[in-house]
Amino acid sequence: MRYIFAVIIALFLFFPSLGFAQTKEIISEGTYNMGDGETPGVAESRALLQAKRIALEQAGTYVESYTKVENRN
Repeated sequence: MRYIFAVIIALFLFFPSLGFAQTKEIISEGTYNMGDGETPGVAESRALLQAKRIALEQAGTYVESYTKVENRN
């Protein structure tokens, strides 16, 4: 009995995501109004970026980017 208990505890310690994993399917749509000097490829990539951002918001994830630039004199 002790051996089985130790194995179960070891599995939860080494593979914690197996016990708490959830799958969630998210469908989103992005739109972009194309300007005069833009190609359809640029418009498509920007619409895709918007759709990805909306999907991340629906998933409850906030993505932030931070860049620090220092004077390199």
